[in-house]
Amino acid sequence: SLMGESSYTPEVLSKLIKEQEKKIAVHHEQIEELEMQKAMAKSTMKSLHLMCDTFKSWANEFDSYTPERKKMILSQIFDSIEVRKGYKLHIRLNESYRLFLEKWCRIEVENVVVDFITRK
Repeated sequence: SLMGESSYTPEVLSKLIKEQEKKIAVHHEQIEELEMQKAMAKSTMKSLHLMCDTFKSWANEFDSYTPERKKMILSQIFDSIEVRKGYKLHIRLNESYRLFLEKWCRIEVENVVVDFITRK
């Protein structure tokens, strides 16, 4: 184009170059966003693995713990446990464990309500 041998004018080539530069910039932004999402996912995975390991160790040794230690563990898993009229238990899981169950165990967890049937 500069030497007059190209069938494209300098203006057309300049326009095409600018369009490609814009596309490259968009792709760089997408790459940065994906890298950030990857880092966040890695951090989430690390915390979930830690939570899973903690949960497994509690499960394996729960029977041998003192009552005080058991209460401490349960207080970390549950936000509240209410006994309602007719022996209905209303259990609310800690948010982090609820997410753990939903994401890793694929269990939908809202508020758990348990009805006990008493024998007469």
